[in-house]
Formats: sequence, structure tokens, C-alpha cells
Amino acid sequence: MKAKSRALIRNAGTLAVIFLIFTMGLSPAFAKERKHGKELSIQKKDGVIIRGELIAVRKNSLLLDSLNLSENSIDIGDVSAITIINKSQFWSGLGLGLAIGGGGGALIGLASGDDKPGWFSFTAGEKATILGLGFGAIGCVVGGIAGAIAGADETIKIREPRDQKDIAKLLDKLRSVSRFPDEK
Repeated sequence: MKAKSRALIRNAGTLAVIFLIFTMGLSPAFAKERKHGKELSIQKKDGVIIRGELIAVRKNSLLLDSLNLSENSIDIGDVSAITIINKSQFWSGLGLGLAIGGGGGALIGLASGDDKPGWFSFTAGEKATILGLGFGAIGCVVGGIAGAIAGADETIKIREPRDQKDIAKLLDKLRSVSRFPDEK
């Protein structure tokens, strides 16, 4: 019975190591350069909500690419709130947590070496498997939560009276997440 459980743990460990190597090897393939502006949801003073990709920020207006908009330019004076819609980073956080937790746990298990023979003893490989799976699971949870928090939307309310310095900072921030950040 003990030999079967050790073989099962060894096979699970081998699969975990292969999975970690595979996911770490694929991560550069999924990395890509940002080519689009952030998606915005803009609430105008009259209550109209416009949603679209931020193309550029001009002197006092925002240029959006939107399907429900006949005019693409929105004057900043007509805006009461802007929500920057971020893409969720849950899966990338989960994968990174799995890789760090699983790899770290496996290294700790291997570094601890074999136990002395006895009733409750493990080889370094078995410890690597157990700790890799355990810390990998913990890393998944922590990384997934951190990724979800990092991908949360940001809402900016523009209060009256409008301070020109605050508006300039807001426009600079929006310019940095537009498709063409150098256009003015």
C-alpha cells in the first residue's frame, strides 16, 4: 500500500513539474505590446453615458472610438465622471502565483533532502511534490486575488468648481493610457 501511494505522489509530482515548465515556457508567447487605448465609460453632465476606446487626448477633449457615438470628440467640460475600465488580471496572477508557489515549494522539498527511514518518512522528491502542490495551491489563491484587485476599474469624479491643475493632471493621466499618447 505504501509503495502505491509513493508512486502516486511521484507521478503527481512529475505532472506538476511538467505543468510548471509548460506554463512558464508559454508566458512569453502570451505577452504582447499594448496597441489599444484603455476602454472608458464617460458620464456626461446631462446623464448620457458613452463607452469606447480612448484614442487620443486633445487640449480640452477626449477622442473616443465608440459604436454608439456619432461624434467622437467629447469636451472635458461636459464630463461629470470617467471610469477607466481595466482588463482583469486574475488569470495572470493565478498563473504567476502557481509558478512561484509551486516552484518554491518544490525547491524547499528538494533542498530538505531525504528523511531518515522510519514510519513517517519521505524522500526529497516526495517532499518536493507535496510542498510544490501545497504552496502552488496557496500561490494560486493569493495570485488570483492580487490579480483581480490589480485589474479593478477606476472611477474619477470631476467636481465643481473645476480646478484647472486637477483637470490638467487628469488629462495627462488619460493621455498616458490612450492609443496615441504623444498626440496633443
